[in-house]
Amino acid sequence: MSYKEMTIWGTLVVTIGLLSYYLLGINSLQTAGDSNQDTMVSYLYKVVVVAVI
Repeated sequence: MSYKEMTIWGTLVVTIGLLSYYLLGINSLQTAGDSNQDTMVSYLYKVVVVAVI
């Protein structure tokens, strides 16, 4: 497997991990009844910051 392929697979794994973290966090907020716009936006900001890093 070439370096480019490994990089693409790594990027895919990280992206799926971040998406899972975001969706599971939003889902847990909704089940707890604590879902408002501020908390959802804060989760989104966390995901964007980690994605950029």
